[in-house]
Amino acid sequence: MEQAEQCDIEQSCNPPTSNCTCVHVRSIPYRETIQFVFSAIGRFDNSHPIHLHGHSFQVAHIGYPNYNETTGMIQEHNREIKCNDTDCRATDPECEPERCTQPAGWVNGNGPTFSINNKTVRKDTVIVPAGGYVIISFISDNPGYWFLHCHIEVHQLEGMAVIINEARNEQKIAPDSILQNECGNNNMIDDNNALCLLPSSV
Repeated sequence: MEQAEQCDIEQSCNPPTSNCTCVHVRSIPYRETIQFVFSAIGRFDNSHPIHLHGHSFQVAHIGYPNYNETTGMIQEHNREIKCNDTDCRATDPECEPERCTQPAGWVNGNGPTFSINNKTVRKDTVIVPAGGYVIISFISDNPGYWFLHCHIEVHQLEGMAVIINEARNEQKIAPDSILQNECGNNNMIDDNNALCLLPSSV
């Protein structure tokens, strides 16, 4: 089986190209406090339910857009995150400056201050508000490959997903006997503890 091409995480996908449809993998170290910032700032006003497999996390901070007090509609996107797309037409005329595909840090150089305590919400899925952002925090204490993705399937299929390679040196390698099994060729125990033999044609 051909190995999937990995992305250069720094490459621009504004405008999107076929080079953007690759596998995003981010490695994180073992037993560290990990923080991710998810933003929904850009051309389209969509919120995103972001889900992380293998962990629950603290919702450390949510940055909301400015809402119209009468209509409740987004009046202005949150301006705390600086986007590098604003002057992208200088290098690519097809680039859309109103998109935020390359956040470049915090506008004032420092992110928001927050604390994690017994009142901080724990989740495995968080809604990133349209026009805003969310900061999550967790301890990397579960080695493995974990899928982090938007739960809106079309967004996931368009690339709003990444594989988190957590603590590579701590990951256990499966025994050869497991790696040699083929789909549908395994013995299983049913609810009554009876051994069920599955035919290889299943």
